[in-house]
Amino acid sequence: MMGGDMREQPTTQELLESIQSFADSMDERFDHVDQRFDALEDHVKRVEIGLSSVVTKDDLDDKLVDHGAQYGMLIRQTNKKIDALTDALISIGSLPVQAARRISGMEPFGST
Repeated sequence: MMGGDMREQPTTQELLESIQSFADSMDERFDHVDQRFDALEDHVKRVEIGLSSVVTKDDLDDKLVDHGAQYGMLIRQTNKKIDALTDALISIGSLPVQAARRISGMEPFGST
């Protein structure tokens, strides 16, 4: 042969072995990528579970409305008790009517 380039051509067996080696290394790389995707998928699932238990603004608004209603009910019940007590004290002569009106009008339970 002329030109001095005397490389030997690979045999069919060598080509097949080379292709098999390349395929094996690609399989390993894909296995690692699959493991990383599996880990990422698990992480996303944990985040989704965590987000499902996060308190939202709507949840807080609902709680605030509930507590406000309970507070209002408590004020009304307290006012009724104070009015009943002042009426009872007036009826037995222990409390002047003017004092009872002043007590009933006091904050935060005033019933003017």
